[in-house]
Amino acid sequence: MGLGVSKFGRTSVTFDQVVFSEGICVASARSVSVLLDEATRKPTPLTPEILAKFQPWIRRGVDPT
Repeated sequence: MGLGVSKFGRTSVTFDQVVFSEGICVASARSVSVLLDEATRKPTPLTPEILAKFQPWIRRGVDPT
């Protein structure tokens, strides 16, 4: 299994996921997670701290900006 960040938006992070069986990719998915303000339940900008914590998960060969 694999997971990587493929894109950062202003309020969101896009993830790519893959599943391998015997060296063959048998499934893949892309998901988008949006950061919400707890009080307003509206999207809120990603903070520099959040962006820094995701840096190790950026997919190789991908410019997430």
